[in-house]
Amino acid sequence: MGEWSEFSTCSLDCGLGIQTRTRVVIVPALNGGKTCSATFEKRTCNPQPCAIDCVMGPWKEWEQCSKTCGSGKTTRTRLVVTASAYGGKECGATVETKACNEVPCPIDCLMGAWSTWTPCSVSCGSGITSRSRPIAIASSFGGQACQATEENKRCNEKACPIDCVMGTWGTWSTCNRVCGGGSQIRTRSIVVASSVGGKECESTSESQVCNTQPCAVDCVMGSWSQWVPCDKSCGKGSTSRSRNIVVQSQYGGKACESTIEVITCNVQECPQDCVVQPWGAWSACDKSCGGGVSTRSRAIIVPSSNFGRACPTLQEVQKCNEQACPVDCAMGEWSKWGECSEKCGGGYTTRNRGIIVQPRGTGKPCLSTIDTKRCNTNPCPVDCQVSDWSSWSECTATCGGGKQYRTRKVVKNSANGGSECPHQQETQSCNVQVCAVDCVMSEWTTFGACSKLCGRGTQIRTRTITQVASIGGKACGVTTESRECNTQECPVDCVMSNWGSWTPCDKTCGGGFSSRTRVVQRSATNGGVPCGSTIEHTQCSQNPCSVDCVMGSWSQWSVCSKPCGTGSSTRTRAVISAPIAGGRACESTVETKVCNVEPCVANCVQSEWTVWSRCSTTCGTGIKTRTRKTITQPSIGGAKCGPTFEQSECSEAKCPADCVMGAFGTWSVCDKSCGGGVMRRQRFIQTPAVNGGSCGQTVEVTACNTQTCVTNCVMGDWGAWSACSATCGAGLQTRARRIAIAGVGCGATQETQACTIKPCSVDCSMSNWGEWSQCNKQCGGGVQQRIRTIYQAASNGGVACQNTIEERSCNTNACSKDCVMSEWTSWAQCSATCGMFGMTRRTRTIVSSPSAGGVACGATEETKTCDNLPACPSSGKGGGVKGGSFKGLRSEQEQTALSVVSSPVVVVAMAVAAVALVALVVIIRRRRSVQVMNDGFYQDF
Repeated sequence: MGEWSEFSTCSLDCGLGIQTRTRVVIVPALNGGKTCSATFEKRTCNPQPCAIDCVMGPWKEWEQCSKTCGSGKTTRTRLVVTASAYGGKECGATVETKACNEVPCPIDCLMGAWSTWTPCSVSCGSGITSRSRPIAIASSFGGQACQATEENKRCNEKACPIDCVMGTWGTWSTCNRVCGGGSQIRTRSIVVASSVGGKECESTSESQVCNTQPCAVDCVMGSWSQWVPCDKSCGKGSTSRSRNIVVQSQYGGKACESTIEVITCNVQECPQDCVVQPWGAWSACDKSCGGGVSTRSRAIIVPSSNFGRACPTLQEVQKCNEQACPVDCAMGEWSKWGECSEKCGGGYTTRNRGIIVQPRGTGKPCLSTIDTKRCNTNPCPVDCQVSDWSSWSECTATCGGGKQYRTRKVVKNSANGGSECPHQQETQSCNVQVCAVDCVMSEWTTFGACSKLCGRGTQIRTRTITQVASIGGKACGVTTESRECNTQECPVDCVMSNWGSWTPCDKTCGGGFSSRTRVVQRSATNGGVPCGSTIEHTQCSQNPCSVDCVMGSWSQWSVCSKPCGTGSSTRTRAVISAPIAGGRACESTVETKVCNVEPCVANCVQSEWTVWSRCSTTCGTGIKTRTRKTITQPSIGGAKCGPTFEQSECSEAKCPADCVMGAFGTWSVCDKSCGGGVMRRQRFIQTPAVNGGSCGQTVEVTACNTQTCVTNCVMGDWGAWSACSATCGAGLQTRARRIAIAGVGCGATQETQACTIKPCSVDCSMSNWGEWSQCNKQCGGGVQQRIRTIYQAASNGGVACQNTIEERSCNTNACSKDCVMSEWTSWAQCSATCGMFGMTRRTRTIVSSPSAGGVACGATEETKTCDNLPACPSSGKGGGVKGGSFKGLRSEQEQTALSVVSSPVVVVAMAVAAVALVALVVIIRRRRSVQVMNDGFYQDF
């Protein structure tokens, strides 16, 4: 590699820029040599934050002035769009204030409190009272002007009181009655009437009793009461009425008449209610089953008459033997056997038959309409079933190449020749992309000092990049962060102008006011020193002003205190403004003059008439009276008094007079020949009753021919048939008629007949489930079944039958599987061709391992000595052992050893030892399951 170049100029003067440098590959790596390093390198530079100048928004409109006059204040504001930072240009003011409406405010006149009202100038006849108030602050600069400083009103306007003056008593009048105690009066006049609260006048008349001897008193009777209710509602009763004696006769007056009166009433015949016999016994039912009818009847003993209660029904009908007549069930032929429900593994097939006639009553019930039997009992082949692949596992690496796996499980093993199970695991590569490198940054520094003590300052903190992001890694964040601080507004003290000059005094005397003002040039904000008062007042011209008395106009002359005989009249005027500080004094407020000096004429004065007395009689013509009193007798040619007693005829209601009746005539012919008739007789009114008088009955009625009539029965027409009693199947309907005329030979009043609207819907009727069958497998998941039979098939829209067969799983435990081994192979070629030491073996393989407790597998290898080998030759160079296992290869030492053991004794001993050794080897092989010995065994041996 070549040398690095110098780093380039930083891409930014501030705010974290980038510098780069490069180098070239002089000799590339070859034949597994060391690979070249990077040819490009970069680093950050100028991490210090860039200076940010403040950017201000435009000024808003000036706000409404804080005052309408007297120098107010208005402000406008603008926002900081971008705050200055890192030594940038500072922001200007965000608030501007200026004075507005500097004209002086108008000052309204301020009045002092009213003084109390002065005493009234007169005690009666209308006087004057007044009150006043000072001006506390005079109006200026166009303020509201002052109101009146004095106020007057009338007082004691009531007229002055005048006492009553009475004349002398006159003579007594004539007594108004000749007996029984009358009265007579005398009067006097009022010379001067009292007024305006003066002493009231006394009575102008007096009365006294006269002619007290008793008068003859006629009896006075009260009004008749109402007639009392008749003591009988029919058959001739009586009623009465009464009256009281109001005034008993005395001193030879007219005597009293009777106080009670009785007359006959309700002379008409009484109504006769119908009387019937008790019900007879019920008749025998006209049917033994299927709904019959039974009747009973009764006769009339006394028929109704004179509007008595009518006779009730004379016949009743009731249903009987409504139980259905017995009908035996009739069944149809069996249908053919249906298709088997399963193609293998044991299904069911059914056949059915219909019900031709439903049983009724105690008829023979229907047998089953469905027959079921087993079919296709051969076992079904079961294919291996595996679950869906699971989701791919999470990749073993997020980048740079990883692995992910997915699996599936065997849901059901194959059986009965079904298809075998496929593989249950898959693997694939993932996340082969090169791994990204995320940016790594240092921790933030602490925030620096705030740029302002108040009015919204800024604090800054920074961090650096320690690892630049590459290959799509997470990018770096900002390296500078700022936040606001000391956001509270800075306090601003109030600034006021100097005081102006004092205004001229608003009065020359009587106490005035002068004022001076100043304006607020800048209001206090954010806790600054507040503004003081903008106006000051001071008193001036305190010397009192002189005011002359001001009088009101004279009122009208009052009414003369007397209509004659010399009276007086007055008029008044009020003091509008009392004199002040040596002003001209007020004149008199009241003037009086004489009036009505001519002598008075006194007319007679009488009271109103009393109400008319009660009429002297309660009926016919009588007398009523009324009186009045003389209050003041006439004088000096005054009008004379009228009468004090009057009487007048009175006419009350006419007196009642009862009618005059003639004698009854003969009885009429009876209107019926039997069964109770009526006869009548009549009389006439010769003189009718007047004025509430009463008359007796003009007609009398009596019963006749009351013996019972023999009458043939008359029946009405039959009514329409009623609705059927059942909405389906067999029902009943009835119709009725009434007896128009009761008598002998009446027929039935009700009929019943059978009716059928439509066949009734029959719901399916099924037996209870039978016992579960034996499981068809002892393990590995079998099936049990149970069945039920159909007693009654659904018909005519009834609820249909449900399943007749139900299955459930059983013996789901896995089956124990014995080990299955292949047949033994043939015995292998013997390891020797002669002698007693040859060995042979055979093997077999495990076809399927045992499971779920099945029989374990046996040995997979057997070894034994070879039988019927010839004895090995005892001489010759080749030795006694021959055969392919030694391959004819023997060393000289082996040949020598074999020749040593050629003697018979040695041979026998060696044979015994060899047999023992072979037996030991066989035992070891079987225990260790070692491979069969090879030809070298014999060489080693």
